[in-house]
Amino acid sequence: MSDTQLLRVHGLSKSLGGKPVLHKISLELQRGEFVGLIGPNGAGKTTLLHCITGQWTAPAGCVLIDGIDVAAEPLAAKRLISCAFEPGDLIERLTGRQHLAFIAGIRKLTAPDMEIHSLAELVDLAESLDAEIGSYSFGMKQKLAIMMALLGHPPFVVLDESLNGLDPVVGYRVKNHLKDLAAEGKTGILLASHMLESLERYCARISMIREGRIYRHWTQEELEAEAAASGKHLEDLFVELMGVEA
Repeated sequence: MSDTQLLRVHGLSKSLGGKPVLHKISLELQRGEFVGLIGPNGAGKTTLLHCITGQWTAPAGCVLIDGIDVAAEPLAAKRLISCAFEPGDLIERLTGRQHLAFIAGIRKLTAPDMEIHSLAELVDLAESLDAEIGSYSFGMKQKLAIMMALLGHPPFVVLDESLNGLDPVVGYRVKNHLKDLAAEGKTGILLASHMLESLERYCARISMIREGRIYRHWTQEELEAEAAASGKHLEDLFVELMGVEA
């Protein structure tokens, strides 16, 4: 494995309820990369992310985080990974600030207040941090989940549709913040999303999963060349590959 390789998935297969969901998936991500994952509903995106983050185990293949096998050394691997909570997993009787304090404790952050303030300003949640989660809208819960994922500058950030529900201004800020984090060269980001135009603009690479298999890869340069040559963007290519009429 190269010194810059943060994620290596090789030959990963997974079944749920006796039904094959992932078929020999292989995927890589380097430090400093912002990578997008796309695919139709039911393609296996969330299952793949659950296996990468160690929430689920796979009977075949391997996942390495900075060279650490997630199955063999789950605690060591998970110390490097940060994934955004599902909004429904947040505890409604706790405040946003209490959730962030919990994450800060897990990550052993000694003085997180300044970073919490900065992230709250980024997602426009500063005035609601002391309110209980039960009073939050879906979008506010998404904002808090993003803050929790980014707190403490984790090496590997995994986001599953975490930009859904954000208003346009906050969405713009978060996407640029993620791009800037990756550009610093220390953080790798994997974002699964149906927001194809945003992924095309912000991600260095994009992988498409279909029927549990990695179907295509594109670099940003390849997408730019395709757009210049044919006028087709990622959305057009995706629809064509799905074999449906636009």
